[in-house]
Amino acid sequence: IPHDESTFFVVGATRSGTSLLSLMLRNHPAIAYPGEFEWAVDYMTGPDSYPPIDVYIDQLSMDRHYRHHRPAIDASLPYPDLVRSFLAQLKHEQAPEKPLVGASVHRHFDRLRHLFPGARYVHIVPTPLDPGVFHALMDLNFRRTGEVFYRTACEGCHECRTLRVEV
Repeated sequence: IPHDESTFFVVGATRSGTSLLSLMLRNHPAIAYPGEFEWAVDYMTGPDSYPPIDVYIDQLSMDRHYRHHRPAIDASLPYPDLVRSFLAQLKHEQAPEKPLVGASVHRHFDRLRHLFPGARYVHIVPTPLDPGVFHALMDLNFRRTGEVFYRTACEGCHECRTLRVEV
């Protein structure tokens, strides 16, 4: 099981840049980065309220992120140790020689500190933007990079030029 000091989490809302940072971290020579780890905290009912292990195992059988990796389940472990064992297995599967392990969590990340008390966090905070404006731009096929929205082309039209709108 990894020491908390060698563990870190990239946390932030979806569409905030966590995926881009995750892609970069996966290529770092000292970091094992298995990806999203929501299934560590999604089934907790509060910051330090753990689900019964049998219920958690049943929920994991339907969780797409867990099913992608399928680490072994030791049902004799208490919840915090079981979750830490999952991260250790993911690290070992991906890159056992790398000294650091990280993962992404997009919700309930306040619960991580109860599972990994010594872990570190990189909190990605998106640029504030009115949700109505954001969704209107997305509906018009704009995309976002950081604070810049852009549209590469209209569907079926090759006359458009890239347009960037500073937010």
